[in-house]
Amino acid sequence: GRGRRRPMPPPRSALVECPCCGRAVPEPSLNMHLDTDCKGGAQEPTQQRPQQHTQQNTQLPPPKQQQQQQQQPQRVEPSPAAPLAPVFLKPAGRVALVRHGRQRFYGAPPAMREDGTLPPEAFDPPLTAEGHAQAQAARAALCSEGFHEPTTVIVSPLTRAIQTALGCFGEAFAAQGGLTVCPTHSEHVFGAGDVGTPASELVRRYEALPGLRDSLRAELAERWWFEPAHNCRQLARVGRRESNRSLRGRVGEFRRLLARRVAAGERVVVVGHSTFFMELTGTSTRMAHGGVHVMRV
Repeated sequence: GRGRRRPMPPPRSALVECPCCGRAVPEPSLNMHLDTDCKGGAQEPTQQRPQQHTQQNTQLPPPKQQQQQQQQPQRVEPSPAAPLAPVFLKPAGRVALVRHGRQRFYGAPPAMREDGTLPPEAFDPPLTAEGHAQAQAARAALCSEGFHEPTTVIVSPLTRAIQTALGCFGEAFAAQGGLTVCPTHSEHVFGAGDVGTPASELVRRYEALPGLRDSLRAELAERWWFEPAHNCRQLARVGRRESNRSLRGRVGEFRRLLARRVAAGERVVVVGHSTFFMELTGTSTRMAHGGVHVMRV
């Protein structure tokens, strides 16, 4: 009545390491594995295969590492001596600014009349004797800055600026068309001294200088200054001062004009006024009468 004994399972085969690929396979199946599954074959000596495999690991990275190294971007350091391409270079030029000489009533305007109006001489005053001397001295300062032979001299239409340009460069230079009148950079209209003279009167005044006369005719309207209906000698009053916004608009327009002139290769000198120049250069320092300042455009 005793039960039958269960048969004993066959003994497990010992696992051995394939000398070619390193996989663990049953010992009886090693030869079949070398012939079919293993791509290395069994022809190579067993002791040399692991050594060669180790050498390959030290010489060549696995395929995944090779792919990562190929995909990693290479950083190229720029050469410090390599010049920038011309498209990235911003051209810059030098422009000389000359403030007019001292004018009559500077710092001490004439008293108003009993009816609240101003005397005619308060409007667009001329230079004093000291101002004429300052204009002539500005010539030497320009030469020291390399502007001894400017190709373009841009002048405000106010009398003190025109007289400064004539004293600095001479009447012969103006007669030959060396001066270009430009109302855009006239002074900020704040008082009677900043209100201009009608164009027809200026043309008659400089009739003997053909170049300057022609520029006045070509560039000026008859009443060319800010708000002439409210600010003029005929009314004998300044009824409306120019806003800072209006001044900044004129300064921006004039800066673009200078940039075009400099880009064309012109050597430009500007004869004008301190408040306008302060806004143009972005500084809070007022130039001296007859002073010279060189700016980059």
